[in-house]
Amino acid sequence: MKPVQPPPYKNAIVALICLGAVALRFLLLHDQKLTVLGDERYDSRLFIDLAHAISQGNWLGAYDERTLIKGPFYPLWIASVHSLHLPLLKAQHALYVFASALAARAVARSLGATGALGFFLALLFDPTGFAAHTGMVLREYVNQSLAILIVACTLLAFWNTGERKSYRVGPLLWLGIFLSCFRLTREESVWILPFYAIAALHFCFRHARSLEKSWKSLCKNLGLVLLPFLFLAACVGAVSAINKARYGVWETVEVKSAFFLNAYGAVSRVPPAFFKQAVPVPREFRMHLYRVSPAFRELRPFLERDNSTWTCAILELKRAYAEGKLDEGSRRSIDFILKHDAAGVWRRAWDKADKEPCDIYGAWFLWAFREAVAQAGYYRSAVAARSYYERLFQEIQGACQEKKIPCGPHRASLAPPWRWDYLRPLASMFGRIIHLAVSLQGFAFDPPFSTGDAQSAVLFQQMTNEEPMPFRHDGSAPLKSWRTAFLKDIASLYQYIFPWVFYGAFLVHLALSLSFFKRVVGEPAWAFASAVLGSCGALTAILSYIHVTSFPGIEPRYLAPLHSMSVIYTVLVGLSAKALLGSQRKDQNDLDPRECGC
Repeated sequence: MKPVQPPPYKNAIVALICLGAVALRFLLLHDQKLTVLGDERYDSRLFIDLAHAISQGNWLGAYDERTLIKGPFYPLWIASVHSLHLPLLKAQHALYVFASALAARAVARSLGATGALGFFLALLFDPTGFAAHTGMVLREYVNQSLAILIVACTLLAFWNTGERKSYRVGPLLWLGIFLSCFRLTREESVWILPFYAIAALHFCFRHARSLEKSWKSLCKNLGLVLLPFLFLAACVGAVSAINKARYGVWETVEVKSAFFLNAYGAVSRVPPAFFKQAVPVPREFRMHLYRVSPAFRELRPFLERDNSTWTCAILELKRAYAEGKLDEGSRRSIDFILKHDAAGVWRRAWDKADKEPCDIYGAWFLWAFREAVAQAGYYRSAVAARSYYERLFQEIQGACQEKKIPCGPHRASLAPPWRWDYLRPLASMFGRIIHLAVSLQGFAFDPPFSTGDAQSAVLFQQMTNEEPMPFRHDGSAPLKSWRTAFLKDIASLYQYIFPWVFYGAFLVHLALSLSFFKRVVGEPAWAFASAVLGSCGALTAILSYIHVTSFPGIEPRYLAPLHSMSVIYTVLVGLSAKALLGSQRKDQNDLDPRECGC
C-alpha cells in the first residue's frame, strides 16, 4: 500500500489533538484512588510484598510458599515506579497511553494522519483502560499495555518489506524487551505467540516472493525474526539465574519446575471414578492418597480441617452474599459470573454449596496445597521443599504402579487433563467470552471500597504513592464525581457501537479471504488482522478451558486484552479492505480497451 503523505500543517494539528486528548484522559482520571486489596494474599497483597522486598534490595524477599508463585515483572514494575517517587496508577495509565500511541504510529503510514488519529483516540478512550480494576494493584492492566506494545513493534518491524534491515532491528529489540516483560508477568502469556508466528511467517513469505533472494539473505531474515526470542531467552535466563542463586530454584516461577509439576501431577492423577468437574483432587481421592503416601498424609490436618479458607470457599462466599456482608463490587461480580456461566459449572457449584459436603475447587487447590506444605514446615528453604515434593511424587508414583490405589495416567502439569465431555461447554464459553469482551459487559467503573486492615493500607500507600480508597466499615459513602459519570458515558457509547463494528469487520475479513483468496496472502494488513484474530482465539480458548476446569475465566479484567486486540483487529481489517479493493479497481482501470474488445 502506498504511504499517505499529509500536508505539513496537518501533522501539527493532529499532534495538538493527540496532546489534548491525552490531557483530557488524565484529567478524567485525576481523582482516581487506589483500592487496597489487603486480604488478597496471592494477588494484590503478594505483589506489594514482593515489590517491598525488591525496594529493600532483598530481591523477592524471604523464601516461602508465595515467593515464586507468580512472575516477577509486575513487582519489579511497582518497585521501579516507587523508586522514581511516581504514583503507580498514573504510571500505569501513562504506559497504556504510550502503547496506544505506538500502535497508532505503526499504522500511520498506511492509514494516514486522520485515520491514525481516530485509531489512537479509539484505543486511548477504550473503557477497559479506566475500568475499576485499573485502580487496583493487579497485573492485568500492565499486561494489556504490553500486549498492545508487542503488536505495535511487530507491525513496525514487518509491515514494509522494502525497508532496510537496520530499520527493523530497533523495533525488534524493543519487541524482545516487551515480550520478556509479558512472559514474566502472567503465566498464560503463550496466547500472544500465534500473532507473532503468523506475522513473521507472512513477512518471510512476502520478502522471498517480492525479490529474488539468496539463501544467505533468507537466513538473515530468519535471524531477524528470531532476534526478539534471543532477548527473551536472555531475560528469562537472567531471572532464573537470580532465583537459583537466591533460592536454589532455576525457574522464573516455582510452579513450572519439574519437581513441583511431578508432585502436583501425581496428586491430581484422579481416575474417572472419582472425577468431579472443576475439583482437581476430590476429597474421596485424597483419602486414598493419605493411605498410601506418608508425605501426603502430613498435609491432612491442614487440607481437611473444618475452618479451612479453601475447603468451603464457595459456601462461605454464598453465606456472606446472602447475609449482605459483601461489598457492591463483589456482589456484582458474582451476579455477572452466575448469569454468564454458559458452561453451567459455577452455577451448579453455587447451587450445591450448601447441599453437599465442601471440597476444594479449581485453582484454589493449588494455593491450599502449597499452603499446607508450608504449614507442615517444608518451606523453610527451597532444598527442603524440593526434597518433600520429590518424596511425595515417588510415593504416589510407586503406589500407582503397584496398583495400590486407582490412578489416572501419569502427568506433570498444572492444567487439568482433557476430557471429551468438555467440548460442548468449551464451545459455549468460547462464544460467550468473545461477546462479553466485545460488548464490554461486566466492566465496572465505580471504584470499590478497600479491604484488609489499616496496616495494609499504609503499606499499599507507601509502595504506590497513591491515596487509598476508604474501607467499607469506615461508614464512608461511595465516591461519585462528574469525571466518573463522563467515563461511564464513554463506556456506554462503546457498548452500543463497537459490537456492530467488530462483527461487521469479522464478516468483511471473511468475505475478503474468500473473494481475494490469491491476493490476500500478499497483503500485510490482511495477514496482521488474521494474526491478531489468531491470538484472540488462543486467549479465548485458554480462558474458556480455565473457566470450565479451574476458576471463573470471565472476570472482566481477564477480558480486557481481548477488547483492545479487537479494536486493533477492526482497524487492520479496514486497511486490508482498502488495499484489496483499491488494487482491484486499479487493475480494472489499467486494462487496455483494445484487449477487452471495446
